[in-house]
Amino acid sequence: MRGPALEEIHLRLDASPPCTRCEGPTLLLARFAHSWTNGNGQVVPRRRTRPVATRRTLRP
Repeated sequence: MRGPALEEIHLRLDASPPCTRCEGPTLLLARFAHSWTNGNGQVVPRRRTRPVATRRTLRP
């Protein structure tokens, strides 16, 4: 059994974009692995990028 693959983490201190749900402030912009299996049974590896909202923007 193999452990998880090591991955570099890059930290860039810029302003993060507004929340895509509420357009409020965000803490950071997260980039993470996201893969799926296509119709031919092949794994399609990709990366997604999403802003992480502050606690205040999560409330209705």
